[in-house]
Amino acid sequence: MAGILPGMEQYEKISMLYELCLQQTLDEKGETWQEDDPKTFLQVIGKYCYASAIPEENTVRWIFRSTYSTAHIDLIRQTIRNIYRQEKKELGYKPCISKYMHLITRLEEFMERRYELRYNEITDEAEYRENHSLAFRFKPVTIKVMHDMCMNAQKEGIGVLDPDIKRYIISNRLPTYNPLLDFINELPVWDEKDRIRALAGQVPTDTPVGGNIFISGLSVWLPTGLNATGCIVTVWFLYW
Repeated sequence: MAGILPGMEQYEKISMLYELCLQQTLDEKGETWQEDDPKTFLQVIGKYCYASAIPEENTVRWIFRSTYSTAHIDLIRQTIRNIYRQEKKELGYKPCISKYMHLITRLEEFMERRYELRYNEITDEAEYRENHSLAFRFKPVTIKVMHDMCMNAQKEGIGVLDPDIKRYIISNRLPTYNPLLDFINELPVWDEKDRIRALAGQVPTDTPVGGNIFISGLSVWLPTGLNATGCIVTVWFLYW
C-alpha cells in the first residue's frame, strides 16, 4: 500500500480508498443498490476493497460503519472473508483511484519531500531550497528550476510534465512568506524610549516653538508612514 496515495497517513489513506471504492460501487447500480440487493453489493465493494489493498478487517469495519446495522456484522465479515480468500490476484492489484488523482498525490509527495517552497509576497514570486542540502538561502523558482524539478520527478518514475510543475508552483499549495512582517514580528519589545523626539532634536530650527512644531509633526508623520507603506526605514527610526 506504500505506493498508493503517497504522503498520506495510513488511516487517511484507507479512509480515502474506501470512499473511492464505495463511490465506484454506487456508480455501477445506483445509491439504492445496497438495499435492493445487499449480498451482491457486499461482493462488489469487497472486490474493489481487495483490489485497492485495503486490509480485510478494515474493509469489514468501514462497510459496517457506513452502510449496515449491527444485525449484519456476521454477514459482512463472512462475505468479505470469502472474497479475500477466493481472489487469485495480488492484494492491491488495481486500486480504485483515477490516474489523475494518483499522479497529483505522487507529485505533492515528491515536491514536499525534495523541496521547501514558499511564495514571497514582497517580490511576488515563488522561492525554494532543496531539502537535505547545504543550501540554506531560498532562491527564486525560475523556468530552469521548474524544468529541473520536472526531470527529477520523472527520474523517480512520476509521469509529470512541465505544465504540472508550473501549476503546482503557482497554486495556493505554497505557504505565503512576507519578509517585512517577519522582520517586524522579530523586533524586540519597545522600551518606551522616545527616539522620534531624539531624532527630531538633531534638526536645527530658528525658534523653540518651531522646534516643537517639527517634533509634533514628525511624531505623527513617521507612524502614519509605517501604517500606510510598511516602510522598513520607518521601523528603523522607531527602534533606533
